[in-house]
Amino acid sequence: MICYDISASRIRGRVAARLEARGVRVQRSVYELWLTTAQARRLGKELSGMLAPGDSLRIYPLSNRSLDRVQTKGPGLAPRALGDVLLF
Repeated sequence: MICYDISASRIRGRVAARLEARGVRVQRSVYELWLTTAQARRLGKELSGMLAPGDSLRIYPLSNRSLDRVQTKGPGLAPRALGDVLLF
């Protein structure tokens, strides 16, 4: 799971586009992505390079075990485990 707090609309739009290309937007600034650890590191490095001072980006890795405890209320799909691929 990746979330952000970005002030500038232009930067926020660029980051959102990168994340939407890789995963599912579940709230305005929260995304679920199915990535390997290496892919998550590369994406995190890429996105960090786009941020301005004061912006925040957080990447929360979720294990298959923690996915079993995720609670989803309202529209949208619950996250799921995909074998050897990790949800970040």
